[in-house]
Amino acid sequence: MDSEVLTRTAFSLLDDMQKSGKMNMFGAAPHLCMYLNKYFDVKISRQQCRQLLKQWMEFKSYWAKLEQEAV
Repeated sequence: MDSEVLTRTAFSLLDDMQKSGKMNMFGAAPHLCMYLNKYFDVKISRQQCRQLLKQWMEFKSYWAKLEQEAV
């Protein structure tokens, strides 16, 4: 899986986790690793999962700021 597809897949999984409301997103990295390893057969380190989570949070923050400015 190339890096762009991995990022899109991870962001989609993180969006689903957030929508479920069942976890604090600051603790989502281990769950992200488990899903990617188990269901997508992607071997990824915890550090990489934490980095993807950080990127996702930055992306969400960026869009939230844009939405605020548009109102």
